[in-house]
Amino acid sequence: MKFVARLFISTIFFSLFLIFSQNYSVQAQERELVSITLVTADGSFLYEKRPITLNLDGQILPEADMPPIILENRTFVPVRHVLEAMGAVVDFHGEQQRIMIAYNDSLIVMHIGQHHFNLDDAVLQMDVAPQIINDRTMVPVSFIANALGFDVYWENESATVYLTTPTMTEPNPTPHPQTDTDYESYYNGSDDFIPGLPYTGYIDFSSLLLDRSPGPIVAETNLETSVHHVSWNDSRTQFAITAASRISWASWQMLEDGRLIIDIHNATSDFEQSSFTINNGFVSTIRTGQNVFDGVNAARVVFDLTTPVFYSITISDDRNHILVTFERNVITHINFANTQDALGRSTESITISGSTTPATDAFMLFDPLRLVIDMPNAELAFDGELTGSGQFVTDLRYSQFDENTVRIVAELSRHAAFTVQQIGNAATIHITEPTFRNIYYNAVTGTIEIAKPSTEFGLNINQILEFERYLERKYLFVLPGDFSDHFGYGEFTIRHNSLRYVDISTENGMTTFTFNTNQIMAYDITEDETHIFIRPIHPRQRYSFIVVIDPGHGGAAPGAVHHGMREADINLDTALMVLEMLQADGIVRAYMTRYTDVTVANAARAEMANQTADIFVSIHYNAAHGRAQGTETLYFVTDAEAGRGFNSRHLAQIMQDQLVDELGTIDRGLRNRPAIIVLNQTHIPAVLLEIAFMDNAWEASLISDPAWRRRAAEAIVRGIYEAMGVYAPRQ
Repeated sequence: MKFVARLFISTIFFSLFLIFSQNYSVQAQERELVSITLVTADGSFLYEKRPITLNLDGQILPEADMPPIILENRTFVPVRHVLEAMGAVVDFHGEQQRIMIAYNDSLIVMHIGQHHFNLDDAVLQMDVAPQIINDRTMVPVSFIANALGFDVYWENESATVYLTTPTMTEPNPTPHPQTDTDYESYYNGSDDFIPGLPYTGYIDFSSLLLDRSPGPIVAETNLETSVHHVSWNDSRTQFAITAASRISWASWQMLEDGRLIIDIHNATSDFEQSSFTINNGFVSTIRTGQNVFDGVNAARVVFDLTTPVFYSITISDDRNHILVTFERNVITHINFANTQDALGRSTESITISGSTTPATDAFMLFDPLRLVIDMPNAELAFDGELTGSGQFVTDLRYSQFDENTVRIVAELSRHAAFTVQQIGNAATIHITEPTFRNIYYNAVTGTIEIAKPSTEFGLNINQILEFERYLERKYLFVLPGDFSDHFGYGEFTIRHNSLRYVDISTENGMTTFTFNTNQIMAYDITEDETHIFIRPIHPRQRYSFIVVIDPGHGGAAPGAVHHGMREADINLDTALMVLEMLQADGIVRAYMTRYTDVTVANAARAEMANQTADIFVSIHYNAAHGRAQGTETLYFVTDAEAGRGFNSRHLAQIMQDQLVDELGTIDRGLRNRPAIIVLNQTHIPAVLLEIAFMDNAWEASLISDPAWRRRAAEAIVRGIYEAMGVYAPRQ
């Protein structure tokens, strides 16, 4: 009887427990629902769904006054609350309905209601558009996070968005402006947001004293403005960069390759177009873009110079305009003189006088041999006779070559050296006996012809040692002895095709010809009885397949640092193993972006790949706050790859499969990364390998083992060979 009573009581308690539990569960589910009225541009409606949790690098983000919501099967988040927690700088312009998100070297510009957005120079599409909801700017988090390089993972059971900060993006140096210091002392901004132009020649624009500005622009505390217009005068020698309100300050820098970069700080870029074609004889284009320094917007304007010209940069009295003036020079006199120095050596000179000191671009042309002197942004006011001849000059002529260029041509009987001297309002080009001899340039074949010394020396190409220093764009031919009496010394200026000049020198009893080029070159060397012929050729003319191996980071950018390892070091170690294996096989020609722990600009890595290679492989190791492990491969298919049967995604899949199969790591798959410079600025199939996680204790123990890294290198080499088997870029 007692047993029956106990059973009855237990049954009642169990039933009550079930009823209570069910009620509790229903109540809990009811409490978990987010119930909020959403007010949008299309009206208002009741939103009732599960709350969404945002997890950034293992930490749950605090709640905001507007919660994350799901619309059109996409998670929308309040842009400022979430993106600033991710380390981005967010700005919203209400009048233009424009959202700007800056993160490291990347800038996203999007507009409310528009499905496309700009990522640096690329235009990308979203299947949903940003919206204003309950007076809050809401954006689809997965599109934005992926564009900035974050890993995004949705866990349905807990309704959680997991965001993982990328580690592969190198930091952008930021300037530290001081109003009482010359601008060159604090300019450190990156110019990588605009693709670099081809190298313009051997002239180093940054070494010339071209800046005639009265001084730096003094900083003034103003509200952020927008820069929206560039205008110019009829002769295209004066340019005004116009802002909507007072400009705080501006800085500028002339780069070696002729880019005059102007940054207007505390300003956004609102130009109707990103580039303007000028072609006035010294400026080819003007390009615009957005930059960010130390969290502060800067509108960037770049003048692409084709030849040296004096300029000045000032600000208008109302501080609404940056004025860029290229000095128009009136050439008033041209004179030729043939003199001798105290030793009886002939010196021929051409002196050009103008309203200001002439900027000159002097260079040689061949077949027939002549010295050309161009004066950009100049007009000819001289109509006198220009005659004379000498040991080198046989004829002279001058003209207004085009609207903005005065040109002088000196016909030469033989090779000569020249120097430019500027004094007052005059420039003098001195034409003298070169210090080198018995070396010629054939412009038709693009070949350096070297006259052999007398047969008693027995010089032939089998005795010549060759040394390649391609990272310096140099190639050395070392002769078996001191031939300075026959060849002399000095720089033989060519400046034709990719060949800049040949330096002839003799050290330690060995004469060396050093070829200096604009890009990496290969060389054909042949001979006959009297001459040695050296012809620079593009590597693609020599090698059937070329890869650029890029050890990520280096120098000032160490990458991830965990468990006593620097990513830059192990990237390099793995890359050197890959290089060693490829060189041993001799099937593929491999170039490296660095051999030591040095800083290499990401844009320079991409440019080297574009100029030289068939594929580009960047080697990295990963980090994600100790929570992740495995292998992933990053890629981005650029417009330049459109229509090809083999592109970056195909290469990424090959590399991913080879690494996972060899190493047995977790397959994290492929990641589309349009924000990474070495992927979005390469015009060939390009990948960035994240081999394993340095901050994961288990994978760190593997990475620290050189034998394991060698297995990774072997997998990369197999991937390169597999790509070579399916990709025939020469066909």
